[in-house]
Amino acid sequence: MSISSNANGPLPASTPNPSFPEALKNHLATTPGRLKLAMVIVGLGCFVFWSVARVSVQATRQGLQTLGKDAAPSVVLAQKIKTSLADLDANAANHFLEAEGGAHTARTAFLKDRDDVSDRVVSAAQNITYGDEERVPIKTMVEGLQTYAASADSALALRSSDYHGAASQYFGASKFLHETLLPAADALSDANDKHLEEGWKSCQNSAAARVAVTIAASVVLAVILVLTQIYLARRMRRILNVPLVLATLLVLGFSLWMTARLVSANSALRAAKEDAFDSVHALWKARAVAYDANGDESLYLIETAWRPRFEETFHQKAALLVDSPTTTQLLEDAENDKIEFKGFLGAELRNITFPGEKRAALDTLQGFALYMNIDRKIRALEMAGRHDEAIAVCTGYNPGQSNWAFEQFDKALGLTLDINQQEFDKDITRAFGDLAGLEGWAAAVAVAAAFLTIIGILPRLAEYRG
Repeated sequence: MSISSNANGPLPASTPNPSFPEALKNHLATTPGRLKLAMVIVGLGCFVFWSVARVSVQATRQGLQTLGKDAAPSVVLAQKIKTSLADLDANAANHFLEAEGGAHTARTAFLKDRDDVSDRVVSAAQNITYGDEERVPIKTMVEGLQTYAASADSALALRSSDYHGAASQYFGASKFLHETLLPAADALSDANDKHLEEGWKSCQNSAAARVAVTIAASVVLAVILVLTQIYLARRMRRILNVPLVLATLLVLGFSLWMTARLVSANSALRAAKEDAFDSVHALWKARAVAYDANGDESLYLIETAWRPRFEETFHQKAALLVDSPTTTQLLEDAENDKIEFKGFLGAELRNITFPGEKRAALDTLQGFALYMNIDRKIRALEMAGRHDEAIAVCTGYNPGQSNWAFEQFDKALGLTLDINQQEFDKDITRAFGDLAGLEGWAAAVAVAAAFLTIIGILPRLAEYRG
């Protein structure tokens, strides 16, 4: 049997199909293959650019959220609760000192403070962010407030029939407030302050890196687009590819704009924390301590045996605001920016930033000095055996009396607080505004750059098919 053959000679050997990697390598060696690869690389570059921009914006926004919406308002609310608790006890002490059948101004203030504490604790419970760190002190205050109010009310009701027994019972109520309720308010404040500081440091430490990575991603994408443009110019003998030029300019222009927005947001965040909130926090602490000291001034007058204890605690708390005697010389030095004393008011006067803040802070210091002068008058009257006169000065609201002077101080402190709080709110709002829509714009720019690349390269590919 013969072997069949082609009439023109033996059949040629079949050429095996190349493997996929080899075929891909061969295709990428061609101009169409390289142009397709360029489109893929640009697409990946656009995706990376958008991803980096998105992460940078979200990280900055999270820092803002922690400072401006979660922790800082909760720190302030905790200090407001502490202030109302201290004022609650001060007004209970003043009510204890009020003469029978009097106007009972302190009783009205006591009831208002009790309602304020309840409302603020409820508000704190509705904004729990950090679990038991907040939940436990809030629960302590909810339960403890009722215990304190019942004990204080019982003491006040007993006053007319058993003064010393009532005083002892009220002292127990005040001790409970200072050992249970005020520490719970501090724990709530400290929990939020801890997270605020952690979030602030983390955000600030990574701020420059976020901006740098965002710029790097933009530059890399722009370089890819430029290299693609150069390749087209060399292979196609065309100087410019208009869609690629537009894509490059779009990426670079948006990168500059986004970088400016990120820098502005970080700057606003820094101003909100260092210039405004640090003062807000210190001033609220000062207010809470001042209210507590004001209560000690009244407790000093209830029982003779209490004098040394509450005179000492009064001056300890006063020193937390100003640790030096509030002399005329100290006030003159403060007017001339010579702040050598320490304490919350000294810290505020060394951190003057905003219009009107210095005048308000100086008025606060002057109001505190006036209050301290009247306190010395109260103690002099008491030591001279003029107990009723001392009580009248301590509980009175007329010019020259303690509550009047305390109101002057507190009004000025409140104005200083308002100035800083308003600036804090403005900075936080500005920072959120700087970030508004950036992720969406970054996505739009990435899609636009990819689309422009495609419409810039596809006509060149069509030339090879033609």
